Amino acid sequence: MLAYGGEVREDGGDIRVIPRDGVRRRFHAVIGARRLHLTMDSDGFAAERPICVSRGLDRFSFVLEDRALRPHEASLVIEGLPPGAYTITDGGAPRQFRAIAGRPVKVPLTVGNGRVVSVGATVGRSQHDH
Repeated sequence: MLAYGGEVREDGGDIRVIPRDGVRRRFHAVIGARRLHLTMDSDGFAAERPICVSRGLDRFSFVLEDRALRPHEASLVIEGLPPGAYTITDGGAPRQFRAIAGRPVKVPLTVGNGRVVSVGATVGRSQHDH
């Protein structure tokens, strides 16, 4: 495994990447022919905290760093998820969205109070998509 601008290691079936590129707004994972792209429109992935991705690139989690120092909404653009229904949580109520092959999905995230927020943006297929 190789990480450009970060440190990577495998932990069980997951891949953990600590981004160290300075900006920490974009993350790209390539495993064989599969690709996953995560892009934040503001804020970023927390310093020295891992982005965890499944080998199937169908679920991930990370900690979001609040850079506005006030409550606000940020957007995460996700590309490359297998088609289907997904659930995302960011400390609030879980929300559903659908991934369509070849199309990016823009998901709103709630950020607040100048703290590092655990965006349990654990994205996984919902029960009816298995």
